[in-house]
Amino acid sequence: MNPSVPDTVETCAVEMTADPSRRIGSTALRLWFVLYLVWMGLLTVGALWGYAVWRQGNPLGLPVWAICLGTFYLSLANNFCPLPTMWMVMLLASSAVGLPGPVPLRIAYVAAATAVATGMANLNEYHLLWAVGGRVAERVRSAQLVRWAIGCFRVSPFGILALASLVPIPIDAVRWIAIADGYNRWRFFWANVAGRWLRYALLAGATIWLSLGVWTILAVQAAVVAVAGVSLLVRTMRRRGRREAAAVVCETAETKTTELSADYTD
Repeated sequence: MNPSVPDTVETCAVEMTADPSRRIGSTALRLWFVLYLVWMGLLTVGALWGYAVWRQGNPLGLPVWAICLGTFYLSLANNFCPLPTMWMVMLLASSAVGLPGPVPLRIAYVAAATAVATGMANLNEYHLLWAVGGRVAERVRSAQLVRWAIGCFRVSPFGILALASLVPIPIDAVRWIAIADGYNRWRFFWANVAGRWLRYALLAGATIWLSLGVWTILAVQAAVVAVAGVSLLVRTMRRRGRREAAAVVCETAETKTTELSADYTD
């Protein structure tokens, strides 16, 4: 058993205390939002320049335009703006965009651009959560179960975040634990980039290898969204059914209690 992992919730609650140095001050939040706006502004300028060059007949303008637009789009995609991301990575790697260079190089810079963009989106979520819910994060962190999860996360935070970013299923709880713990923002960013780079490199490579076109890419993304939507609907219906069943049980128990009380009074 790893001695770094807390044995129980109670042990962790006793051993762990909130570290004031992990909090993000208002000045740091303002500086981040300025940096984020500058980043998005540069992408906008790059997209406009690429489009203008493309309209003038230079074929290199289209890839620049597409990469800047795709990076802009992915830089928005987080839990505050839940945009689908897979199709954009596949589109940028496809022949429709026409990135120059050999296949390994194309895969490398598509993965790099999209991973950095996703890292920026998640880092923006990090700051937004602290901006709108810093006090809530402090209260949540004080809960015993959350403190136990944070204790487990601290065993290898960078590796856990990178692995969660690599796995192609939503594991938002890992990011939220890191945010609640006040994990170093730039390590948080690079852990997201590391995991997403490998994930997006595999996705870009598969797109190129299978020679997927635009409509196929859109169909794949639509299928993924549909599966996720059906799964969410099923979970929602199950939760509603459990709540209704619990309400019926409570109502029946209350009725029987009332009847027994009436019989006892008589």
